[in-house]
Amino acid sequence: ESHPDREPDRVLGLVSKDEKIFVLVKWRHTDAPEFVEKQKCSPEILLLLNEFLNPIP
Repeated sequence: ESHPDREPDRVLGLVSKDEKIFVLVKWRHTDAPEFVEKQKCSPEILLLLNEFLNPIP
């Protein structure tokens, strides 16, 4: 479930459901954010997730 045609802009949140973790991803050029299963996230999304979890002061 990769999204090769879309570029992630930033991560807006994390949700846990049914023992799975979902990342709320805001895509570039798209208004609606979307949940992506963390296990299926691209390296770029995981990098944005890391920035979301560890903001630079």
